[in-house]
Amino acid sequence: MPPSQSNRRIPTDDSNPARYVECAPVKQLGRDSSWFLGAAGCAVKITVPMLMSLPPHPPARVLLLTRDLHEVAASQTAMLQHMGKPVRFTSAELVPALQALMHRAESFLAPRPEIMVRRDAFA
Repeated sequence: MPPSQSNRRIPTDDSNPARYVECAPVKQLGRDSSWFLGAAGCAVKITVPMLMSLPPHPPARVLLLTRDLHEVAASQTAMLQHMGKPVRFTSAELVPALQALMHRAESFLAPRPEIMVRRDAFA
């Protein structure tokens, strides 16, 4: 599946050594989902918090990558430190919040028959 034409490759840095691709309109998905229909047939990276902003009608396939949440917390802490931003939560505080976020995402996706979900481990 090709990436969306709105995708752009993010420059390599310590927080993004693989130069992951990001779709700029995703950051506004909660306010503007008009671009979503135009992305039909394309791959679009959407973070878990933004999944709950998926529009109600167009069918979609979601590949939900799961990862050890302690690793996610450590990665987020390292990224914030690298960017010189304050780290406001400890891993002990962040992991339960991430667990709750994943639960909300699963609860959002479960009753949506137009969204096919495949779960896979982040590698």
